[in-house]
Amino acid sequence: MSDTKNDRLDELKAELKQSCQSTIHILQSIIEDIDNGTYTIEKAEMDYENMMWNDGINFMSCVGDIANYED
Repeated sequence: MSDTKNDRLDELKAELKQSCQSTIHILQSIIEDIDNGTYTIEKAEMDYENMMWNDGINFMSCVGDIANYED
């Protein structure tokens, strides 16, 4: 594989790592709120909105990009 292709694959892996870390952070916050008894309908609405449209839980897209990467 050429250096350019290696660089692109490294970029995809870095994007995946960042996405996984972000997703874990979001989900851990939800778990903590549930454990603390502070998870409300309003928080769920906000989390849903953020995950679907703003923050983007896109680790599966990143995994797909790597799985379908052509060298």
